[in-house]
Amino acid sequence: MRRTWAMGLAAALTLTATAVRAELVGHWPLNDSGAEAEDVTGNGHTGVVDGGVSWVGGEFDGAALFDGTGQIQVASTPMLETDQLSATMWITFSDVDPPRQDFFSKNDRFALSLHENAAPFKIYPIVKTAADWFVAPGKVVIEPDVWHHVAMVYDGDGSVTYLDGVLDAETVGEGRLDWVGGLLTFGTFQDRFLKGTMDEIKYYDTALTEDEVNVDMTAALAIDAKSKATTTWASLKQR
Repeated sequence: MRRTWAMGLAAALTLTATAVRAELVGHWPLNDSGAEAEDVTGNGHTGVVDGGVSWVGGEFDGAALFDGTGQIQVASTPMLETDQLSATMWITFSDVDPPRQDFFSKNDRFALSLHENAAPFKIYPIVKTAADWFVAPGKVVIEPDVWHHVAMVYDGDGSVTYLDGVLDAETVGEGRLDWVGGLLTFGTFQDRFLKGTMDEIKYYDTALTEDEVNVDMTAALAIDAKSKATTTWASLKQR
């Protein structure tokens, strides 16, 4: 799972910074220390800590540890409810046993879960269109205390989920997601709490390609909040 600085740099140079950075509407490095999780894009999507969340070391600097009772809540905005979108994050589960753990959710319309359905110990993408909810089990059995990069992409024709840069699950679900407002939450949806640690959560208003997912995985991307129009690779950190 370790990536070298050279690999990250090589991957970054295969794409322009604009290709990945221009559509980043939320980025929570989780290098925090108080009751809020900063969105470093400058778009105002500050997260509020509720319950059992503590700040610990992560894959890139700091991270948020969820003890099975806590969450981080981000208020909904139109920027978070788009026709195409992607979410990426690093996560490790301290307890992988059932029950279900919804660790990322935009009001259950665009979400990621462990144990969502009948294939336990797998990560599930969840999307909700006007027709129905669509879910699909991943391929990889999740073990405790192992860091994974998870990326979920919705392009209007269904979702794909990558685990550590490799395709893990796909759903159908053509059409616009059935947005009804509601919070973006890290660590739970409706009391289905995470026991684990999350780091470097990012939210894009476009469908990332597989190459872009792998760039996201190998590089921690920092936004200059004072000049969002300037897209530079400001941080390529050694793994």
